[in-house]
Amino acid sequence: IGSVGVTCHNNGACVDKINSYYCNCLPGFTGRQCQTDTDECVSNPCQNNGTCVDVINGYMCSCVQGFVGDRCESVSDHDNCKEIFCHNHGICVNEIDGYRCSCLTGFIGENCETGLGYIAFAVGSTLFVGAMITYGLRRTLIRRKKNNSTLNPPHKKELHSLVHLPSFGHSGIYMLNDL
Repeated sequence: IGSVGVTCHNNGACVDKINSYYCNCLPGFTGRQCQTDTDECVSNPCQNNGTCVDVINGYMCSCVQGFVGDRCESVSDHDNCKEIFCHNHGICVNEIDGYRCSCLTGFIGENCETGLGYIAFAVGSTLFVGAMITYGLRRTLIRRKKNNSTLNPPHKKELHSLVHLPSFGHSGIYMLNDL
């Protein structure tokens, strides 16, 4: 029957065979259905008493003072991470010319301060508010045009209104005339 109803996890590819299947796993995953995250820290890749943190498809080393590098392999005479705080469980990596925060999946920024979910929420919320304002303005325009067309021309009044629209760095005030 092959792979009917089989799910390969973590973006693994299902390969159908006669009366059988196997999952072709992406790097960093193993198991019959790619369900297990490979622990890259098992091999103790961090040198000089660095602490290994397993992440998907890799690892990060947190170096003790005086050592730098991806595996804490280089000696540093200055600890650039001494006064640095990497947010959201990021790990400060002391480098010869400064530092960098190695962020966990889902976070970005110089100090891992921004979650990708927050960015999507902010952009989505702004677009939603803009769409609702546009929808409301269109409905108002249609109603007012319909009401004004039933009046005799001498009684028709010119309509001026200020509308505040969301903007990105510019003034959000616009004038609408002759609605």
